[in-house]
Amino acid sequence: MPEQPFAGAAGRAADPWLPLAPLMAAHGVTLDPPAFFTAVNRAFHGCGARFYDELHRHMRESLPEQFQYLASDFLGQYPPPSHKMNALDIGCGTGMSSEMLLDTRFGAFVRHIDLCDPAQEMLDVCAARNSLMKVRHRMVCGRIESLPPRSRYELILASCVLQFVADLPEFLRQVAMRQPAGAVFLHLHDPNADGAADPECARRVEEFARSGSGLVRRLSRSVRRRDAAAAHVEAVNRELLERNAIASPLTEAEIAAVVRLRSRQGQGISIREMQTLMPEYKLVSVRSYAFFGELVSALPARFRKLERALIAARAANGTQVGAIWIKTEGRP
Repeated sequence: MPEQPFAGAAGRAADPWLPLAPLMAAHGVTLDPPAFFTAVNRAFHGCGARFYDELHRHMRESLPEQFQYLASDFLGQYPPPSHKMNALDIGCGTGMSSEMLLDTRFGAFVRHIDLCDPAQEMLDVCAARNSLMKVRHRMVCGRIESLPPRSRYELILASCVLQFVADLPEFLRQVAMRQPAGAVFLHLHDPNADGAADPECARRVEEFARSGSGLVRRLSRSVRRRDAAAAHVEAVNRELLERNAIASPLTEAEIAAVVRLRSRQGQGISIREMQTLMPEYKLVSVRSYAFFGELVSALPARFRKLERALIAARAANGTQVGAIWIKTEGRP
């Protein structure tokens, strides 16, 4: 869970907090922008634990194949691990991503997994996930910096995390510090900065928007999912009002505008930038997806067929991206 929006080497705004000013004025916020951003994020993630899996159902339906692709790409180039691995899931949330990881070919080689998240509420839900009982695991409340520097992990996962990291170079330094040579780093479900500027990517997203399919999808969301979204928003506002962080309730769209501030400013994850920030690592495989701005299970049949064809062709200009890396050298 982030404490401030990321300021990367590319696309840094002169004042990253400026987009929050109108919203804060409209809701009587007296906190400074970083404190307000932190308060909303803490409420959003803490209150969202019991709603997370329902609200992100399409992730559970769509992302397993991306995990499978990346694991197979790696194991197609490198031999299987010669011994069982210790793994770390950074920002594990409810454990959904660890579950998908363990279902890949890597799952057979994982001996132990640390599930790390700054929201205890997320870890409480994660602890009840039966699929994680197949391996030894430990819940760690905190961020990667909370882990002992001498901790070592042959496999580190960061799913839907990097776009929220305040200091990407430092985060990646923390990852490298905890991995020996030959270790694997896997991340996905992050906005694809390298593909976002591609005119073809923009054309596809616009095509989907013009089709009206996105509106139909939103209108046809299950009653259960709509109820979960409404209950989440109510819980977030209740906590923020009780803490005097706001004077009037935020809408769902306003909460999203704060939580996704970095993405809203057009800053996604650039694999090219990461390559310059990770000299100790070799990029093994990149997989892009969500070519129409939605995960495949959220698309109607016509667009789903096109999405799968683009995934199979390994097109690089989807709105989201995943990658897998191998650490080729140790850090002093």
